[in-house]
Amino acid sequence: MVSLSVVIPTFNRKEKLKRLLESLKQSTYTDFEIIVVDDASSDETDALMRSSFSDVRYFRHNKIELVGKSRNDGILASAANLVLMIDDDNTIDPHAIEILMRFAQSNGDCGVIAPVTCFYDRPDVIMYAGSRFHRITKKTEFLHSGEDRSSVKGRTFETDGFANSFMLRRDLAIGAGLTTPKIPFSGEDGYLQLKIKKMGYRLVCIGDALVFHDAPDNRMFMRATPFRLYYFMRGKLTFERELDSGTGILLFSAFIPAFFLWYFFTSMKGENKLACMKSVILGAFDGLFSRYPLRYV
Repeated sequence: MVSLSVVIPTFNRKEKLKRLLESLKQSTYTDFEIIVVDDASSDETDALMRSSFSDVRYFRHNKIELVGKSRNDGILASAANLVLMIDDDNTIDPHAIEILMRFAQSNGDCGVIAPVTCFYDRPDVIMYAGSRFHRITKKTEFLHSGEDRSSVKGRTFETDGFANSFMLRRDLAIGAGLTTPKIPFSGEDGYLQLKIKKMGYRLVCIGDALVFHDAPDNRMFMRATPFRLYYFMRGKLTFERELDSGTGILLFSAFIPAFFLWYFFTSMKGENKLACMKSVILGAFDGLFSRYPLRYV
């Protein structure tokens, strides 16, 4: 038995996965297992795991299922009740797990505990430290984005959700129904976290725990691909409709045209503008009419 399971969903990022696994070896906290869930990668990730990381528990999908399924499989396979979910394009500070575990073990009212995410190429700059959902517009607001990481040193603060890296309690995740197949990508983590919050548990970011995300600064425009835009649009509509209630749904409904226009504008930044625009329209249609196929647009 171990006190923590570290779950890493991965897809075609063999070298970044290797870098993350190497950084985990430097952790000051050692009582954990590592579970890698490979979503049918085609870059010989399986050969890397067999040759260099035979001590890691490795699961591979036979076909692409998307990250929501990978997260669920990792949670269900975990031997510990505390599960640290971390995306494959990160490295982790050696002290981060120890800090998170100490807080989790002394704060049972917290269902999700997360580190601060900094830029991999600018490790002193915060990418985000959790997020909040604007109560009127429902826009996702990334907290402390662009600030020096010293601004959150020694602090803990509650948020509405986390992306990229977060620790949760396995029993709560299962009790909340795990990630929904309706949102297999983009928002699948926040959906589960908000369900845990609705169960009465806090979502807390720990300012002294750090991970470093190898992702571009301007996240939306740099990642304007048909696939991402489809799931951004579909996931946002599904997320708000199913997890909000009463006045919140009415307010969100009023802002649906604004969200559509924003994603449509974002599609103009993609290399294949026509395909991106079509994906936004298709995502809006599927989200509004509760259609949930796996699409690889």
